[in-house]
Amino acid sequence: MTRPFCFTVAGRIVPQARMTQRSKFVSQPAARSLAYKDLIGWTAKQAGATILDGPIVLLVTATVYRRRWDASNVLKGVEDALNGICWHDDHQVVDARIRIIDAPALSEDVLAVEVRGWH
Repeated sequence: MTRPFCFTVAGRIVPQARMTQRSKFVSQPAARSLAYKDLIGWTAKQAGATILDGPIVLLVTATVYRRRWDASNVLKGVEDALNGICWHDDHQVVDARIRIIDAPALSEDVLAVEVRGWH
């Protein structure tokens, strides 16, 4: 069994935006979404991520001050951000879950990510 790999990203959580090839360059939500995916990938690399083979379990916990997004859009963004960093392709993810924790006293959002092999 592969040991779980965990990391956190602090700051405003940005959901995956709908975008076309053209809107990537002109839409503010698309630009924010792409930048956030880059941040997730960079943070995973800094934490020592390695590519796993075989089926993957992805667990995401979003602790938020004030949520204005759909959980599924955040989960999809994390899956896309970790392609080529924690797995070869997101089709390896066989179990993906997101849990939302509302924390009104929190000063900033925290996204906690756990990646492990399927056992």
